[in-house]
Amino acid sequence: MDAKIARKDKPYYLSLSDYANWRITIEKVLKKLDASIYKYKIYDKFYEYQWIVGYPIQESQYLLLPKAIADFHKTLSDIKDDYLLLQRITHQPNIEPTTISLMISNLNYTFQHEKSSINNILYSLNKAKTSLGYKYKKQIIHGDLHLNNIIKSNADIVFIDIIDMHYDYKIIDVVWLLLFTFIWDAKHETVLDNIRYDNIMEFLTIYNKFSPFELSEKTDFADIVSVLMIYSLFTNHSLWRKRRIDSVFYSNVEKINMILAEGSKIWNTLFL
Repeated sequence: MDAKIARKDKPYYLSLSDYANWRITIEKVLKKLDASIYKYKIYDKFYEYQWIVGYPIQESQYLLLPKAIADFHKTLSDIKDDYLLLQRITHQPNIEPTTISLMISNLNYTFQHEKSSINNILYSLNKAKTSLGYKYKKQIIHGDLHLNNIIKSNADIVFIDIIDMHYDYKIIDVVWLLLFTFIWDAKHETVLDNIRYDNIMEFLTIYNKFSPFELSEKTDFADIVSVLMIYSLFTNHSLWRKRRIDSVFYSNVEKINMILAEGSKIWNTLFL
């Protein structure tokens, strides 16, 4: 992969030449996956879904997901030297130092008169900023993996909305899905009161069996969860636009503070 191309920062928009190159890679992705399942119609500049007959994933089917995601990641891991953006400061979940700094800056500004209410959040972000190793391998990932982007079609688990595919760490897909399956409610309005850490452990165990985590991913897991959990409190634009934090943030900040205070010990024991 051309380093100069891959490191382009494209916060929102792709140029026509970007689309042309992006399309080449997405076509390879669809060939590697089962294009007959995914049913995409190719246009000059973008992809559009054709009708896919399927159903939302039910709670009883959650443990079908880790193997499907592991297979998805393994299938895409050997697509190399193609053009696909390394997107950094975007609406996509990420753990880049620049993004962490943006969150810290935004929170310090917004809560300048009440910082005690976000002590654990600021501590977790500052800790992650200095301790994350970033030694993990980058590959093509889904980029926005949550239950609304997964359907059950006959015997197949189908991942939709692949417009956000880019090169990053596969653990981001895994943690993002865990957050929106086991920690947030279905509407992304409320952090659940009772988090089933046993289900999270089982999910990770199955995924790790089929697509093993690197040692550094396991070591940094608690910090990665903290960063993405805090990231999930922000809306798309409030990350870097001060005073744009909405009611979801304020209504859940206390629960997130508590999870970060109590949960770090749990996350650190998941792989022991």
